[in-house]
Amino acid sequence: MSTADEGTRYIKFWPQDWVRDPLLRRASIEARGLWIDLICLMADGDPYGHLTISGAPATVDDIAHFCRIRPRVVVKLLAELEKLKVYSVTSDGIIYSRRMVRDWKKASAGK
Repeated sequence: MSTADEGTRYIKFWPQDWVRDPLLRRASIEARGLWIDLICLMADGDPYGHLTISGAPATVDDIAHFCRIRPRVVVKLLAELEKLKVYSVTSDGIIYSRRMVRDWKKASAGK
């Protein structure tokens, strides 16, 4: 099911989970800032929770444009987040949020 046509959405966000996540807490403030921007992009991802734009994997240039930072900074911060295992990657190379995918599956099962 595509979420792209569902209109305005919200992200189930628990501040206590954000501040208590031991892997995310190890990341720099810059990497955490990138991650929350990526979460916002993944809320529009297809499938939900995946870093896609119009169904295609988001590129470093896409992310740089959206976040208004240089591509080399995106590469550095993504490497930091990857090293800390903040996100996962599909076999097709698409970054996704395990939490968002898990929450989406729970919500879909309850419908």
